[in-house]
Amino acid sequence: MTESQIILSRTAMKFDPTIRSKVTAFLQKVTENDASKGLRIEPIHGTVDPRVRTGRVDLAYRAVLFQLDQDRERFYVLYGIWHHDEAIERAKRARLSANPLNGVPAIEETEPTPVAVPQSATPSPEHELPTILGHSATELVEGLGLDPDVAEQVARCTDEDELIVFAEKLGGWRGLALFDMSSGDSIEQVREQYGLSKPADDSDATLLDSLLRSPAARTEFTYVEDADELRRIIESGDFIAWRTWLHPSQRRVVEATYNGSYRLSGGAGTGKTVVLLHRARRLARADQRARVLATTFTTNLAEQMRQDLRTLDPGLPVSDSLGRPGLMVAGVDSVAAAVLREASDQVGAAAAQLFGSSRSSIAQRTDAAEAWRTALASAGSNLPEPLRSVSFVEAEYATVVLPNRITTLDEYVRIPRPGRGVRLSRSQRRAVWEVVLAYRAGATTSGMIDYGEAAALAAVALDLRAAGGGARPFDHVVVDEGQDLDPAHLQLIRALVAEGPDDVFIAEDSHQRIYGQRVVMSRYGLNIRGRSSRLRLNYRTTAENLGLARRILAGADWVDAEDEPEASSDYRSLRNGPEPRIVRAESLTDEYDKAAELLRTWLAEVAEQGLARESIGVLVRDSRQRDRVVSALAERGVETRAVDRKAISTGRPAVLTMHRSKGTEFAKVLLLGVSDRSVPAVYVSRTLPEEERTEAMLRERALLYVASSRARDELVISYSGEPSSLLPG
Repeated sequence: MTESQIILSRTAMKFDPTIRSKVTAFLQKVTENDASKGLRIEPIHGTVDPRVRTGRVDLAYRAVLFQLDQDRERFYVLYGIWHHDEAIERAKRARLSANPLNGVPAIEETEPTPVAVPQSATPSPEHELPTILGHSATELVEGLGLDPDVAEQVARCTDEDELIVFAEKLGGWRGLALFDMSSGDSIEQVREQYGLSKPADDSDATLLDSLLRSPAARTEFTYVEDADELRRIIESGDFIAWRTWLHPSQRRVVEATYNGSYRLSGGAGTGKTVVLLHRARRLARADQRARVLATTFTTNLAEQMRQDLRTLDPGLPVSDSLGRPGLMVAGVDSVAAAVLREASDQVGAAAAQLFGSSRSSIAQRTDAAEAWRTALASAGSNLPEPLRSVSFVEAEYATVVLPNRITTLDEYVRIPRPGRGVRLSRSQRRAVWEVVLAYRAGATTSGMIDYGEAAALAAVALDLRAAGGGARPFDHVVVDEGQDLDPAHLQLIRALVAEGPDDVFIAEDSHQRIYGQRVVMSRYGLNIRGRSSRLRLNYRTTAENLGLARRILAGADWVDAEDEPEASSDYRSLRNGPEPRIVRAESLTDEYDKAAELLRTWLAEVAEQGLARESIGVLVRDSRQRDRVVSALAERGVETRAVDRKAISTGRPAVLTMHRSKGTEFAKVLLLGVSDRSVPAVYVSRTLPEEERTEAMLRERALLYVASSRARDELVISYSGEPSSLLPG
């Protein structure tokens, strides 16, 4: 009896889905005892590779595997599962070997009697000039280990688009490497990232080591750790899903150990959340006693993270409260509320430090804007007209007063205000402070605090407890959508975990900041400078849709969380599809008519493609427009479903706001009502002071970028009247 371990190739799951349960049973039996008579794992005559084996899945299907033995351990590399006769023929031709130039394992089918290939095979002389990558075909062969015919085809590419199309068809690590080089990476950088190096020998031990550890090999093969994981992969039917395959740049971030806080950036669809979830899983699995928090800005996104982690690893140790071992998933405002409940003994002292007086209640309110309007009406007469706006005083409070824990006018007039677009004189600061006092007085009277105050109060309470010798509630905190957190939230994140290795991991993208003000994380205790990386490969959208989204961003200057310029020009997609369309309607009624016609066409297409109806998304500016669109489409015979806080349900196309669409994706997306009346919002151009307008316009541009990047395949944008000024061209 021999217990065995399984390595799956990318081609292994291309079998008849009706035998999925039999494949699962077969592979599980292989891991338990490969000598079982029912499996019939045995060599066959006339094979190119002596390590090839076949095994009986059932009377009609056989598996083709390669047997590798090392130090009394046995591994089987599953190549594929086919009908009996085809499996036998493929087994005779299949060879598992390492590329002699870069060490990457590959399975190839050759003739039963191998034909010797000269080792000096090189591209033809006419392609010895540098390709569009800046290297000759021979350099690509010798430097990356590409096959000569592949290098020849690269040399024939006449522009970058043609190269990317070829890379997409090529697939695997080779396609990814060509994409990276098209984005500016050198041969040396690609060799390092993918772990390309000439193998020391051609032994099974060297081959097995590469299969398990080489970044390039792990884009083609995956080692299955246990029976439960094997069952999930097989039964999911989605073998190339994010749960299994990671780009080498993603895997490196997942598996690394950092000496402090770390920042991962990247555009929409580049896999930041995927990396974050894998990293949360690794931290929780590495130490069963570890207290890990996965958090984000909104409740919807937190719930999606919880579901994805459950899919990734149903056996993860889970925690439902602060300070307990396991992985806890919660929105950041929920975490703040939990801290205030758990640290109630510190709340009085924390309130005195934050507000200058104790608070008898820590209940939260949702409509802080109304409270600011009341404060402005009662105490804002000394503010100049351009500054007498809710958006200005609310932002000043959130970015200057709260994070600096200011309790007096004297402190406020002396404090620096980096990042604020409006310069304030001493008298103007005094006028702002009068409004702040009115706001705080109203909160004290009503016994309420806003979400930012709750986060700030929780951070102070945790700091006070730590100063008294108490423990922080977590060992590791991973944060998604970090660009949307305000300073008080970032201070809370910092207070939740002591400074040290792998303390805070933040995934963010300044191009997707649709809430709050721009912040520099180091100002709030998250020292990420020198510990950051950026993802550039888009896995969601087609190159055509990504191109439109990038043109939306191109109309502004962007700065990242380290206060450095952030570009979007190097984002790439390896997928192609139809060009996005911008449709003009004569009137709102005409726009609804065109939308209904489009959705009827799409519903027919998704039915033909075997996709769900909810793979169609209709995105609009706000909830009022959402409800109007649902009613208008129903009147035209198209049933849709409005999506608010709950998860997207099955059976109908989803209609949701652009803000709510964060974290979602659809096969087909209609952005409806993208006119100059809705994007940017009217208040941005009509009511905001000029100094605040630039910042607000960035958020509006980011919102349209987020919405347009939700489409995997097809994107249509419609408007009536005049188009939004943020639409390209």
